[in-house]
Amino acid sequence: MLAGSLSGQQSGKLTDKFFPDVEKEFKTPAFNSQWGFTTYSELIAFLEELVADHPHAKLEYIGETQRGRNNPLVILAKPGNQEKIRVWFQGGIHGNEPASSEGMLTVLHELLTNKNNDYLLDRLEIFAARFCGLPRIQPVPGGI
Repeated sequence: MLAGSLSGQQSGKLTDKFFPDVEKEFKTPAFNSQWGFTTYSELIAFLEELVADHPHAKLEYIGETQRGRNNPLVILAKPGNQEKIRVWFQGGIHGNEPASSEGMLTVLHELLTNKNNDYLLDRLEIFAARFCGLPRIQPVPGGI
């Protein structure tokens, strides 16, 4: 009896109330692609362009994949005397699941380009006053 009552779908009215569509343009490569995955070369180009215009951002590489590609690490470090919260983001653990990588790229893009988020960088740090994001652990989606 209980299982039957839990399997029903929510009404459109309830869904619309709590999960409205958002008017948002995403700037990550996969959202501008027909294929749906951000390739490794698109990932690196996006990150290089993103950090080039922001003095608090740096792109480093930590280790290599099984295919010998460098794993990118984005570091956001805004100087300041305020005690900061340490944060670690990671995405792309499974190469056939693009949502986490695109989510990471979106978060990084928003933190660096949306001035309404500046206050967050005043409060966040990881590893020597840095905020880090590893946008993709497995940089070879679908073997690309």
